[in-house]
Amino acid sequence: MIQNIIDAMKQEKRRIEKTGSMVKSSPTKLDLVWNIFDLDEAIEELEYLKKDKLLLDKLQLTTQQYGTGWILRQSSNGRGMRLHETSQPNAFKNIRDAIERYDLQQGT
Repeated sequence: MIQNIIDAMKQEKRRIEKTGSMVKSSPTKLDLVWNIFDLDEAIEELEYLKKDKLLLDKLQLTTQQYGTGWILRQSSNGRGMRLHETSQPNAFKNIRDAIERYDLQQGT
Protein backbone atom coordinates (compact mmCIF):
# COMPACT_ATOMS: atom_id res chain seq x y z
CA MET A 1 0.00 0.00 0.00
CA ILE A 2 2.64 2.53 1.06
CA GLN A 3 4.85 1.54 -1.88
CA ASN A 4 1.94 2.17 -4.27
CA ILE A 5 1.50 5.66 -2.86
CA ILE A 6 5.23 6.35 -3.08
CA ASP A 7 5.28 5.14 -6.70
CA ALA A 8 2.25 7.28 -7.62
CA MET A 9 3.83 10.33 -6.01
CA LYS A 10 7.12 9.79 -7.82
CA GLN A 11 5.23 9.39 -11.10
CA GLU A 12 3.38 12.65 -10.46
CA LYS A 13 6.65 14.40 -9.61
CA ARG A 14 8.19 13.18 -12.89
CA ARG A 15 5.12 14.43 -14.79
CA ILE A 16 5.48 17.88 -13.23
CA GLU A 17 9.22 17.99 -13.96
CA LYS A 18 8.62 16.91 -17.57
CA THR A 19 5.73 19.25 -18.30
CA GLY A 20 6.80 22.08 -16.03
CA SER A 21 3.21 22.38 -14.89
CA MET A 22 1.38 21.53 -11.73
CA VAL A 23 -1.91 21.87 -13.62
CA LYS A 24 -3.54 18.52 -14.17
CA SER A 25 -5.95 17.77 -16.99
CA SER A 26 -8.04 15.76 -14.55
CA PRO A 27 -8.01 15.14 -10.80
CA THR A 28 -5.61 12.47 -9.58
CA LYS A 29 -5.44 10.29 -6.51
CA LEU A 30 -2.78 12.63 -5.20
CA ASP A 31 -4.89 15.79 -5.06
CA LEU A 32 -5.38 15.40 -1.31
CA VAL A 33 -1.64 14.94 -0.81
CA TRP A 34 -0.94 18.11 -2.81
CA ASN A 35 -3.10 20.05 -0.39
CA ILE A 36 -1.27 18.72 2.68
CA PHE A 37 2.39 18.13 1.81
CA ASP A 38 5.18 19.27 -0.38
CA LEU A 39 5.69 16.31 -2.71
CA ASP A 40 9.34 15.71 -1.79
CA GLU A 41 8.52 15.81 1.92
CA ALA A 42 5.59 13.43 1.42
CA ILE A 43 7.74 10.94 -0.51
CA GLU A 44 10.44 11.10 2.17
CA GLU A 45 7.90 10.57 4.95
CA LEU A 46 6.25 7.61 3.21
CA GLU A 47 9.63 5.98 2.57
CA TYR A 48 10.46 6.45 6.26
CA LEU A 49 7.12 4.89 7.26
CA LYS A 50 7.74 1.95 4.93
CA LYS A 51 11.15 1.33 6.50
CA ASP A 52 9.65 1.71 9.98
CA LYS A 53 6.99 -0.90 9.14
CA LEU A 54 9.60 -3.33 7.82
CA LEU A 55 11.71 -2.96 10.97
CA LEU A 56 8.72 -3.50 13.27
CA ASP A 57 7.63 -6.53 11.23
CA LYS A 58 11.13 -7.99 11.51
CA LEU A 59 11.23 -7.34 15.25
CA GLN A 60 7.80 -8.97 15.64
CA LEU A 61 9.17 -12.07 13.90
CA THR A 62 11.89 -12.36 16.55
CA THR A 63 9.27 -13.33 19.14
CA GLN A 64 10.60 -16.30 21.11
CA GLN A 65 7.21 -17.12 22.67
CA TYR A 66 8.60 -16.32 26.10
CA GLY A 67 5.71 -15.57 28.41
CA THR A 68 2.55 -13.91 27.19
CA GLY A 69 3.82 -11.25 24.78
CA TRP A 70 5.54 -7.86 24.43
CA ILE A 71 5.72 -4.90 26.78
CA LEU A 72 7.32 -1.45 26.52
CA ARG A 73 8.20 0.15 29.83
CA GLN A 74 10.70 2.35 31.59
CA SER A 75 13.58 0.48 33.16
CA SER A 76 13.10 -0.27 36.84
CA ASN A 77 16.66 0.90 37.52
CA GLY A 78 16.29 4.17 35.60
CA ARG A 79 18.56 3.29 32.69
CA GLY A 80 16.14 3.92 29.83
CA MET A 81 13.40 2.10 28.01
CA ARG A 82 12.80 -1.64 27.70
CA LEU A 83 10.90 -3.34 24.88
CA HIS A 84 10.85 -7.05 25.58
CA GLU A 85 8.87 -10.23 25.85
CA THR A 86 7.42 -10.88 29.26
CA SER A 87 5.18 -13.16 31.26
CA GLN A 88 3.38 -10.17 32.79
CA PRO A 89 -0.39 -10.32 32.32
CA ASN A 90 -0.55 -6.90 30.61
CA ALA A 91 1.67 -8.00 27.69
CA PHE A 92 0.56 -7.80 24.04
CA LYS A 93 0.99 -10.41 21.31
CA ASN A 94 1.61 -7.61 18.81
CA ILE A 95 4.67 -5.42 19.34
CA ARG A 96 2.85 -2.41 17.86
CA ASP A 97 0.12 -2.74 20.48
CA ALA A 98 2.76 -2.68 23.24
CA ILE A 99 4.28 0.50 21.83
CA GLU A 100 0.87 2.12 21.34
CA ARG A 101 -0.19 1.24 24.90
CA TYR A 102 2.91 2.91 26.33
CA ASP A 103 2.37 5.93 24.07
CA LEU A 104 -1.25 6.26 25.25
CA GLN A 105 -0.23 5.96 28.90
CA GLN A 106 2.25 8.80 28.39
CA GLY A 107 -0.42 10.97 26.78
CA THR A 108 1.50 11.58 23.58
